[in-house]
This record gives sequence, structure tokens and C-alpha cells, in this order.
Amino acid sequence: MMKNYLLLGLCVSSIIYGMCGCGPQQSTDTSVAAVDTAAEGVMSDVEEAEPVAENNFTWQDIPDDEKPVRFSFKNWLTIMNHIKDNYWSRPSARMLADAGLEVLMESDSVDVDGIKSVDFRYGRQMRSIVNPSGQKKFTYGGDHSVLFMVDAYTSSGAEIYFRSPADLKDFIQQAIDYGVAQLPDGSFVVCDKPMGKGIHKVSKTYEYTETKKGKYQERYYLAPEYNPSQDWQVCYITLDFLRHRLDIE
Repeated sequence: MMKNYLLLGLCVSSIIYGMCGCGPQQSTDTSVAAVDTAAEGVMSDVEEAEPVAENNFTWQDIPDDEKPVRFSFKNWLTIMNHIKDNYWSRPSARMLADAGLEVLMESDSVDVDGIKSVDFRYGRQMRSIVNPSGQKKFTYGGDHSVLFMVDAYTSSGAEIYFRSPADLKDFIQQAIDYGVAQLPDGSFVVCDKPMGKGIHKVSKTYEYTETKKGKYQERYYLAPEYNPSQDWQVCYITLDFLRHRLDIE
């Protein structure tokens, strides 16, 4: 199924947009774990939670009046790296357990052109519901529910939905403690290795062809969104064509 994704964040020197680099593979595994349902029907509650009006809040506006239940940034990064670096492969049970996640859906297949399609859903404190048409869907099952989704076909993207705003804020603070660079639109760049604690300024950007220049390689963009009127808070994750190398101040 062709899917369209919002590619978030300006690249340091260009707008990021394109197709994922999925190459040919012989396997055509199409098994589904935990649920057997159409991907587009899985998270109607999340889809309805997307802001419909202008939102002037940022993740920094999230109040500190609630104690977060930590969703580990480093454990999430281990899972994300495994998926991305191994041709959109499923993470191990141990990786998911370390992150406090369970499998909601894992679907993958390879089309006749050798392009892999994946639809992964992992959750914490999630519950399933059945709508009047008989479709199984997922919604939050607790105050600190988390949903992590990865989709890839001719483009790719990932999203983390947090039921608790405090959990989103804590997750982004963990990323900052790991070390990130910031883009003009407020998104954060996670690179191939830690930069050292804090939000860093990019001093120089190199093209991907300049392989011997730049100390850091782009890996992911994190774009957190906070809207207190919504049931879910979200961190969008850009995966495609992050090829630049960077130096920081």
C-alpha cells in the first residue's frame, strides 16, 4: 500500500524529501504478530488526535506538574537503529522488553520490484478495541500509554505517540542529554554518535559526497509537538535521506 508521509524539518542545507533506499530481497515474509487487521485501521484515535487548528505551543511549554514514566531514549534508539540498519527488520523481543514495549502489529512484505513494505506498531499500556464494522484497533490503556510506529515502502517515517505530555517532555530531555543539534524550525538532529550533553549549534554542513569531512553523520530528525487540547502528544521522526555530515560548535 502506497503511503504518504509528512517529512518534517528543514535540512541544515536543504529540504529533506525522497524515497527510502530499500533494495531487493528474496524473502517475502508477510506474517502478522498479535493482530490481523488492515494497517490503516489500527490507530484511528491517534489520527483523530492530530491538531486541526494553529498550535502555538512547544514541548518546552509542557508543565512540570506530573511525574513522567520514563520511555528510554537510548532503548528506543537501539530499536530504531536495528530497524533502519537491517533492511527494516523487526527488533528482537529483548530490545522491546528493555524499552517496555510489546508487539501490537508487525507486517512486512516485498513486492515484485524488490521493494520492502513494513508496518510496525509497538506499544506500552495499549489496549485493543473492536469497532462496529469488526475492525480491531488500538487506543490508550493507561495514563502513560506509548505507541511507536514505523512505516516504510517508497518512503519511510516513524512516530512516537505519548498519552502523557510529561512523558514526551522527558523523552526529548533524554535526547538532549544524549546530545543533539537543532534546526531552524526547532527540530533536533540525532547523529551517528553522541555529541555530548546539550543542544548544539551546527558550525558546518557537508554534502554526503564529502565522506572524509564532518565529525557527525545525520541519522534522525526529531520533531516533538505539544497540544494540550489533544489526547496524544507526538514526536515525528524523519528517516529518509539524512546524508549530510556535520561539525558543531
